[in-house]
Amino acid sequence: MRRAMIAVHLWLGLILGGLWALQGLTGSVLVFHREIERLAGPVVGVGPPASLDRIAALQPQQLVPGRGAALTTPEQVAAGIAGTRNFIADVRASVEEGVKAGKDLNAVYKDTMARLTPTYGHWVIFQHCMPFDVTRCYDEMTQYADPRVWTAERDVQMWKALQA
Repeated sequence: MRRAMIAVHLWLGLILGGLWALQGLTGSVLVFHREIERLAGPVVGVGPPASLDRIAALQPQQLVPGRGAALTTPEQVAAGIAGTRNFIADVRASVEEGVKAGKDLNAVYKDTMARLTPTYGHWVIFQHCMPFDVTRCYDEMTQYADPRVWTAERDVQMWKALQA
């Protein structure tokens, strides 16, 4: 009986110890993932979301966007995807230029609005979405690589920064 209890104790300790070690390792990866990625090497360029490529690969005949009229022909769908891709690239380019110049969020937002309104200003809810689009892009290029949770407090902070 004593020998059986020692064997159970030994194996139970090894199994639980292994699980706790694995938990500690995965927790460390979660906490230090930015540093690990930095040590692993540079990130290959960030571009338009891969979801646009996946949607285009499906060759949809029609598409219902989040806002605006439905795209009812393959040509409209292709133009919609291309327009979205161009919009994202233009926002990123404008924000990146402002960040490299050392501008704050307010200045980057104003510059980006001035630059993109002639091309995209007719889009449904363009004026409404731009503060959020520019703020998210600015976050990504300055201090927050991952999206932050949007809260009422963060909303107020953004509007104060943009209206300063």
